[in-house]
Parts: sequence; structure tokens; C-alpha cells
Amino acid sequence: MQQISKKHHYIPQFYLKNFTNDENKFHIYLTKENRYKANGKLFSPETHFFEKNGNTLIIKDEPTDFLETDFYGDLDNDVAQLFNKIRYSTEERHGLTEADMPMLQFFVAHLFWRNPSNDKFVKDLLERKGLSGLGLNISDTNTKQILLNSQFEKDIVENESSYKIIKYWLPFILFQNLIGSSSPLTILRFDPGGKPSLICDNPLILRNPQDFDVYKDDFILPLNGDKVLIRTKKIKPLYQNQDRVLIDLLLIKQANNFISTTDMRYITQLNEIKKDINIDELRRQVFARFTE
Repeated sequence: MQQISKKHHYIPQFYLKNFTNDENKFHIYLTKENRYKANGKLFSPETHFFEKNGNTLIIKDEPTDFLETDFYGDLDNDVAQLFNKIRYSTEERHGLTEADMPMLQFFVAHLFWRNPSNDKFVKDLLERKGLSGLGLNISDTNTKQILLNSQFEKDIVENESSYKIIKYWLPFILFQNLIGSSSPLTILRFDPGGKPSLICDNPLILRNPQDFDVYKDDFILPLNGDKVLIRTKKIKPLYQNQDRVLIDLLLIKQANNFISTTDMRYITQLNEIKKDINIDELRRQVFARFTE
């Protein structure tokens, strides 16, 4: 049997590498156990933020990893080039062209749906709508006519791994929502001033997490230690370097299982900033720092 990949990153490695130390490593904090893994050992990005067989499909009782190696692999390779531009450019536009921005937005959509925290929602969506209801039509190979409610469609919907295809497909289905969006993407630059790097397994910060449209609504996504991507209609002309620290604090509060950082003291220091604030109020304050 052909060997297939098993470690499938829902947070891509090229993204994680923007939050490592000079040796391309970070410490891993276990949120549910309130401790650092292996007493603070340094890990490389390939060792965390993945699910075993997260993108493996079972077709005719055989596992296949083309969704991981071909589909997500191609996407990650393309977006990694954009991140290299952003990381090393000192230009006002961070080395990006107008043509690059939709790809950056497309990556954000995939990052959102890729997260395991959305699995249950996607499974329920597939069960309720079926393939045709999600824009995936099955047609007869001879007549080319679309087949509705076919046994083949039923078999796919009942396949426990099929929802993984839908997770990849949703950013394509919903891309038309971007056309009606009036909120631009903007990259904000900060002076890190020696601030440690930090990222979590749920890095997309949503203004309205209970009712979020990935192509329309406001969000903040850290790009590296000194830059964040934000979408909102109107950004304040001035913002402070310490506002970047509040973003890190919010990342801590919305983490599911893992937080990575280059300094083991940083999480404790952040939690001391606003001890009694809840996540909803902190989210409101963060967006208020940047938006009008």
C-alpha cells in the first residue's frame, strides 16, 4: 500500500514560522492543563497545530491524502509566497499588488474553515443541504444532466470523511460574498520593541464570532510579530504599539488547546494586564483601538 501523509496542519507551517525564534522554534503552552509542554522544551512548527489524518478521505474503504498534498498543498505554497513578501518588505504596500489581496482574503477563509472547531458545523451543514445544496452537482457522464438525490450523492453524504471536502469547498462557494463587501484589507505595522512572538491554534480574531461572514465581516489576523491584517470599513489614522500586546492577550483567551510563544514568561505577563476582563469586552476594546 502506498504511504500517505498523516500529520495535517490546520494552521499551516509557513504561517507558524512567522512566530518562532531565531532557531525557528517555540514553546508550547497547553491551555487546558495550564502548563508548558515538556517543561518548556522548544518545538518546531511541524510538531504541533495539526490533526492526525485531519484531511484524509476514505474512498472505497481506502485512505487517500490528495486533499492534503494536492489541494491544501498548492494553496499553502501560493500563499507562502505572499507571506514572504509581507515579512521582508519595507514598502508601504508590503510588497503586495492589488492582485495579491484576493488571494490573501481567500487564505483567511480557508484558515477559518480549516479549524477543527468548525467540524461539527460543517458536518451538520452537509447533512442538511446535501452536495447539491452546497453547489456541488453530480451529473450523468453520458447525458451530462444533473442528478438530484442520487444514490451516489447519498453515499457521499453518509461517508464520514466527506465533510472534509466541504471544508475545502466552502471558501469557493462563498467567494461571491467578497464582491459585495465594502470593507478593505489593510496591513498594520508595529514596532515590536523586543516583544516575544505568540500565536494560538485559533488565530483569527472576529468582531462578531456568533454571526461571522468570512468575506464580509471585520477580523484581525496576526501575520507575524510586527504586522497584522485587518478588515474593517474605516481604520483610525493613529494606533499605539501596545495595542499589539492586547491582540496577543485576546489570542490567549480564545485559544482552544495550544499557544506557542518564544518567551515562557510572556503568557503570565499578558494575563496580568487585565485580570478581570472577559473575552467579549476585550474583543470590543481591541477593535475599538483600530476602528472608527
